Amino acid sequence: MTKEDAYIYLWSIKGVGNKTISNIDKYLDGEIEYFKDIDDEKLRLLIKNKKTYNELKKIKNSKLYMDELYEEYDKNNIKIITISSSLYPKYLKEIYNKPYVLTYRGNINLLKKFSIAIVGSRKASNYGFECAKKFAKELSKNDITIISGLALGIDSVSHRNSYDEVGRTIAVLGSALDYIYPKQNKILFNEIINNNGLVISEYPLYTPPVKGNFPMRNRIISGISRGVLVVEASKRSGSLITADFALEQGRNVYAIPSSIYSKMGMGTNNLIKQGAKLVSNIDDILEDFQMEFDILKKHGIYNNEEKNNFSDLSKIEKRLIEIIEKSGEVNIEMLSLKSNIPIKDVIGVLNILEIKGIVLELRNKIYSLNL
Repeated sequence: MTKEDAYIYLWSIKGVGNKTISNIDKYLDGEIEYFKDIDDEKLRLLIKNKKTYNELKKIKNSKLYMDELYEEYDKNNIKIITISSSLYPKYLKEIYNKPYVLTYRGNINLLKKFSIAIVGSRKASNYGFECAKKFAKELSKNDITIISGLALGIDSVSHRNSYDEVGRTIAVLGSALDYIYPKQNKILFNEIINNNGLVISEYPLYTPPVKGNFPMRNRIISGISRGVLVVEASKRSGSLITADFALEQGRNVYAIPSSIYSKMGMGTNNLIKQGAKLVSNIDDILEDFQMEFDILKKHGIYNNEEKNNFSDLSKIEKRLIEIIEKSGEVNIEMLSLKSNIPIKDVIGVLNILEIKGIVLELRNKIYSLNL
């Protein structure tokens, strides 16, 4: 069993959360792939909940469990990465109670791009909607990925005005990816994926959108971003939870001011009083990262410039890269079909591209660009 398999195995069991996985990982000095070697008495101490322990014990030695698990996710067209994967967002590793496993649909490479989260009220005013639209579109045109929570209101406007721009968008769900919530955003969910965006969740299949999941979801929204922009939020808005997480995680917090007579903007106005940066245009955000952008530009990995120099690649290499880039991720059989190149030749070219650091094998012969 690989390290990734071990994380996924434990995560998939009902009742096993991040804390339990962390306890087992620490006990094994980071070699969690050997968790099946832990004797039952010690395992019972590490997994405090008796029901969870019995569930793990029941399937601990099942050889078919992982095959059936992966097959179930493949059937639902949902992919999985773990904290040990090179695709796992590096800033998320820094947060308290980090998720060990993420599921996703869409362009996983967006997790490596510079991102800003935009959050706000589900029942925003016309002013709030216009501000969200303006900032999402303009930031995305500057090759910044927009992150939000797929909720109604500000979240939806932010996603819609960035998914067809350069920066694209990432939606973080408070449920499993087979539970699209709210149901009204099913079309938006599919539009994000079809427009080279990304939808992610830390929850295993069949996890419903229960109330307690959403504050947990918010720590991921801020955790994968470089800053959080609160557009319009009332005094008790859930967006303020995201802002609190952002402050705890050392992220920049921005707020758009509202009228002193607006109840919808009391939360954002209070954030500004507490030290959030007042913003009126995207330059107020971009200036905080100017040095970083200059470094990225110097190395040719900003504003859609390619990280790698593809000029010396063969026609076959370029063709496969083009297909992988459009797909986000793709298996060998599909690469062969789309390129009209025999599978044995595709495998050889992919090996070369891996050595050059241009592509990554995710798992089970599924490949992605190493952006």
